[in-house]
Amino acid sequence: MLGLVYPCPPGQAEFLKQGSRREQAWVVQATRRMPATADQDTWIRSTSALAKVDDILRTSWLQVSETDWVGLVLRSSQLDLTLVRCQDEAEGASVIESTWNGRFAFGKPFIRYVIITYPDGTWDLVTKMDHAVYDGTLLRIFDGHFAAILRDQPIPRHTPFKDFAFHLYELDKSKDLNYWQKRLHNWRGSDLVEQPTWASVSAPLCNSVIRRPLPKADIDQIATDMGVTPAFVFQGAFQIWLSQATASRDVAFDYLLTGRNVDLPDPQTINGTTANFLPVRIDIDPEEPLTSLLQRTQDDFWVMTDHGSVGLDQIYKAAKLEREAVGNRVLFIYQPFEPAPPNDPNADARWLVLPKCKVQMPAPYAMMVEVHKAPGKTFSLKMGYDDTVLNQEEANTIADGIVKSIEKVTCKNGNVIEKRVGDL
Repeated sequence: MLGLVYPCPPGQAEFLKQGSRREQAWVVQATRRMPATADQDTWIRSTSALAKVDDILRTSWLQVSETDWVGLVLRSSQLDLTLVRCQDEAEGASVIESTWNGRFAFGKPFIRYVIITYPDGTWDLVTKMDHAVYDGTLLRIFDGHFAAILRDQPIPRHTPFKDFAFHLYELDKSKDLNYWQKRLHNWRGSDLVEQPTWASVSAPLCNSVIRRPLPKADIDQIATDMGVTPAFVFQGAFQIWLSQATASRDVAFDYLLTGRNVDLPDPQTINGTTANFLPVRIDIDPEEPLTSLLQRTQDDFWVMTDHGSVGLDQIYKAAKLEREAVGNRVLFIYQPFEPAPPNDPNADARWLVLPKCKVQMPAPYAMMVEVHKAPGKTFSLKMGYDDTVLNQEEANTIADGIVKSIEKVTCKNGNVIEKRVGDL
């Protein structure tokens, strides 16, 4: 029944911890309507072959301590698949809801599929998976492997996930823990009584979303002028907004990074979940030149990444802090991926395309701020929020404030080098 057993990397353990909550945080359920012309048998056969190649798709997980999990790869690549026939959308919606309510259990893969067929031959493909099964880069790796399977071509070369898992497990983490202990020294975080409600709420859960286009600007040129890459233009603008919103120079938030900055062959091809959460903490000085802040943000990011062998629970424990009390309630993500083509003729032949799906994925934060690439070399903002903490008007005001901060940072008026943080 069982094959390989491996220790979970820290980001994967965080996904599993949150997914085991009653609210199923970070668990994703994606529902895609497929045309009658799309062949179910081909999809099932190809997905079974994909699970044979990428063993994370046939892995079950077990918690072995307060912070540690292990993955157990099942020998069989048989899918956890249910086939259902429904007469109408209402009946289909009931099946979809029931699928969400079903929990993952040890002994089966932490990914399951439901195919709902309707009288006209169209069908809903429901994919539910713990976020431990995938991250953004991995979805694109799956996509390439699935395409090769459909074409009966060799699977692209990749680095096995087990190499990554054991590489991190065997590292001496004392240096990284010491770094985080110093980084979070004297941090009070969300425990501060004067913080806004969204920055200090207990056990938040993002369940609503706002989207905004971002101001058109030559981000590549602006980033070059400031001596950074585009990601840090957006992160810097977000940090300035967060400082203003919390009336504090000492700001912090969690960052979800790819985790592929590791000493392994072809880390961008690792066929497993490498993403990890790390806490960003930075001082926002109104007198500091904007270029200096952005460059410092970039430098801090890479140093932080170099100490990313540990997860949030380990970090707060090393810093002798209670995560539940002072942990960050806000997450920032820069998504480096190109947008999905709006009229992709091959979309129905791809394994999973989230932009083509109705997606349910609660996140364990009061706010989750994402910057995405958009068509025409533009960018967009996606802000998830907990609607029990923020009403729609409040959330809109916050989203508008973040957009305004980005607009000010990317505005070309005047000398970029002379801009100060306090001028924005």
